Amino acid sequence: MNTRTDTHLAAYLATHDEPCPVCSYNLRGIAQPTCPECAAELRLTVASAQTRTGPWLLAVIAAALALGFDAVVTVILGIGNTIAFVNQGTLTRSSATLFGLFVGFTVVSAVVMAVLLRRRREWVRLSLRRQWALGWGVFAAIGLAHVGFAVLLISVL
Repeated sequence: MNTRTDTHLAAYLATHDEPCPVCSYNLRGIAQPTCPECAAELRLTVASAQTRTGPWLLAVIAAALALGFDAVVTVILGIGNTIAFVNQGTLTRSSATLFGLFVGFTVVSAVVMAVLLRRRREWVRLSLRRQWALGWGVFAAIGLAHVGFAVLLISVL
């Protein structure tokens, strides 16, 4: 650890009540950069509320779940269509259409994931409120698209 940083941390905690980021133990008055309750190493840092990962992870996890689901269904449909084509020499229009729609969903999910990963730096520049709005918006849009597609499939079948 940096002795200068440790001195500043100890000076700050000499007069301030701050919870340990791991166990929430009150660190007021500690002399060493270690929590006496859980032994977590402590650092003096500069942070921003905008760099919280919650909103971004909400959007990324929604996109990852959609991408995983869509890719698995696409592979299963692709295998089934291949077997049907080999056995029958042709595919039904509905099988080909369903496969194509899932390929489309997979591509869209992959694009959403790529955009989220590439634009992380721009994301954290937004206000925390805007980040949460976008995170929930991505989550809702992906969920509604999949639910709407499922309802459409059920109504057609």
